[in-house]
Amino acid sequence: GEAIGSIDQTTQQNAALVEEMAAAAASLKSQANELVQAVGVFKLGDEQQGSAASPTSRLMLSLKR
Repeated sequence: GEAIGSIDQTTQQNAALVEEMAAAAASLKSQANELVQAVGVFKLGDEQQGSAASPTSRLMLSLKR
């Protein structure tokens, strides 16, 4: 019984940590999106030459996943 109680307590702690990490990840994603928007006003020299996706575009695409 004692071992089961210990396992249950550890499981509950792990579940709480997972919830905290999920909230932190969502917050970081939101902050990253805000940062992408903030720096999106800047133009890079390679964008004018018709190159592949800019670093900002690649970041925005990666955040959508």
